[in-house]
Amino acid sequence: MEISINRRGKDRYTTDIAAQYFIKKQSDRYENCIIVNMSRTGAAVRFPRRETITKGAEVFIEVILPQGFEQFTLKGVIKRVQEKEAIGGIHFCEMLDEFIFEKLVAK
Repeated sequence: MEISINRRGKDRYTTDIAAQYFIKKQSDRYENCIIVNMSRTGAAVRFPRRETITKGAEVFIEVILPQGFEQFTLKGVIKRVQEKEAIGGIHFCEMLDEFIFEKLVAK
């Protein structure tokens, strides 16, 4: 039996949030993506399969809160890549505000 240790500092919540991303020094414009899970310090983002996802790349994620029209940008760095699923694990440069986080993960 193998034991998995969660090294994350914050709990992750499963989400299905439509967003747009821009990878610095790589993207020409913002493209659609899906935030599949997130915490206040990071997120897993499903990118289009055609996108090259590189560890260490700086990424900007544009999100509109589901309950309103407030839009904001999450800035982070790609720390992990699951190429088969086209998912990048992103660590945010700043911890996400608790109020905004709760609005994002609210069901």
